[in-house]
Amino acid sequence: MLDREPTAAEVRSLLERARGAWADVHVADDRFLAYLAERVDGTVDLAALRVVDLYLACACADGDARAHAAFERAHLGQVPRFIARVSSEPALAEEVTQRLREKLFLPGPGGRPYIAEYSGRGDLRAWLRVIAVRLALRLCRRAAATRQQPLEPDCWLAGANPELDYLRLRHRADVESAFHRVVAQLEPRAVLLLKLHYLDGLSLEAIADLYHVHRATAARWLAGSRQLLLDGTRRALRERLRLSEDELDSLLGFVRSRLEVTLRDALGAEAE
Repeated sequence: MLDREPTAAEVRSLLERARGAWADVHVADDRFLAYLAERVDGTVDLAALRVVDLYLACACADGDARAHAAFERAHLGQVPRFIARVSSEPALAEEVTQRLREKLFLPGPGGRPYIAEYSGRGDLRAWLRVIAVRLALRLCRRAAATRQQPLEPDCWLAGANPELDYLRLRHRADVESAFHRVVAQLEPRAVLLLKLHYLDGLSLEAIADLYHVHRATAARWLAGSRQLLLDGTRRALRERLRLSEDELDSLLGFVRSRLEVTLRDALGAEAE
């Protein structure tokens, strides 16, 4: 919520900026200010938000056909360029674009379209680009799966050490529960980085390109996200179970070795 009511001059300036960018789109003053207030908390102030992008997103979330058309012209038309590193096939770009229209503008869980999830803390086009790339990667992965793969054997049975196998099987549900809880508590960017690398198969170079940062920065972000996840899981297990440090090392080492599978389980169907 807003710490204070903006002055009349501030409101006028915000609305003039937004309406100047989207002349064909109209959102009532009270509605737009309420939409802004929902996206301001103790970590970001009004001045830091992408007001022009949020104005368009607000109108799209309200189902304004002119806003949808403006979004199409300004952003969805860029989908082929967004996914060029994944594929240059026009058919894939067309399918990604259509799925984005449905995902962004049709009501989802709770009746809200996904475009309402845009927070205004970063560039709208960059936000859309990440979603488009992930969707293109998932579609390509599904297309490549021409036949059903055999069921994976139970990875929790390593077979080399019966005592470790027993430890893993005994605490399997505890490890999975702790891991899922920690994933749910991570910052959105940390979760997205883990998805991009472990589920979508993006290299550090591709992630750096996606975020327009140096490879070393992307590597640092990913390593930090992975460490937060593993450290959080270890803390949760230590609090819940009476295990020695060696036993915790064994369990966490196993989780680390199959992080992709464990993440896919934790993220569920959304990761597919």
